[in-house]
Amino acid sequence: MKKIYLLAISIMGFQAINAQITNYAAIPYATGFESGTLDNNWYTTSSSQDGRIQIWNSTSLIWSGDTAKAHTDSLWLGMDNDPGGSYVTNEAWIGLDLLGETQVRFTFWWAEWNDETEPQDGIYISDDGGTSFTKVLDLNGASYTDLQWYYFDLNLDSLNTVHGLNFTATYVIKLQQYDNYYFAGGNDGFLFDDINVESTIVSNISEQDEVKVKVFPNPTTDFVNISLSKSNNNYSYQLYSIDGQLIEENNSINENSIKLNLSDYNAGVYFVNLYSNGEMIHSHKLFKQ
Repeated sequence: MKKIYLLAISIMGFQAINAQITNYAAIPYATGFESGTLDNNWYTTSSSQDGRIQIWNSTSLIWSGDTAKAHTDSLWLGMDNDPGGSYVTNEAWIGLDLLGETQVRFTFWWAEWNDETEPQDGIYISDDGGTSFTKVLDLNGASYTDLQWYYFDLNLDSLNTVHGLNFTATYVIKLQQYDNYYFAGGNDGFLFDDINVESTIVSNISEQDEVKVKVFPNPTTDFVNISLSKSNNNYSYQLYSIDGQLIEENNSINENSIKLNLSDYNAGVYFVNLYSNGEMIHSHKLFKQ
């Protein structure tokens, strides 16, 4: 997309483009890009020398009265194509050592700037160091408001199950953008910030404190009942679609029963995570007919 507007730009330099991953991070892993560089758990590449994957400052890009700002603090990771004119694929990989892990969640904030929807855009995962990738989330630029940050919460266990993948010592999450112009004037691009990968498994609940859970009926056509063996534990739940997206949550339940209404959701597989006082106690697969 090419548009002509008055433009004010000051670019923050960035190094470490096209450097192979030299380390796979243990979790929890988090970054808001505030160091100004990508650590050695990252690898970036583009199909063309015009592709840019770099860290920007919140004051760097101003176009037609709009300013691209970080979700928090002042720096964010951006993908675009400068000077544009032909399509490029930009990729940023995160290397993770997830061998033996369970109940892993990948969360991030994302924004787009007048970016069209392209089938190549999205989040991909690999369990073989990036030899092969599986797409697990579409990032459809045309469906979102420009420069507004959106939160994504992906359940990696669920995604592994759906796509036949495993947690390995060379697990990779790939952020990908495909388009043909540049930030602030072109005008195309993706923004990422506040990336986090962590396990929500509970390891400190004794047998005496364990909460027994019953889920029924399952499969269901509408309602699912969840019965908990203890009361007044400040329960909460999160319901995920089969592609790992959070679609419903309730953070304050003081009874020992929960009733989920799935009647408005499409037939398929869902996952519910249950928490007691903020700690996960159970995860269950639900089948909606």
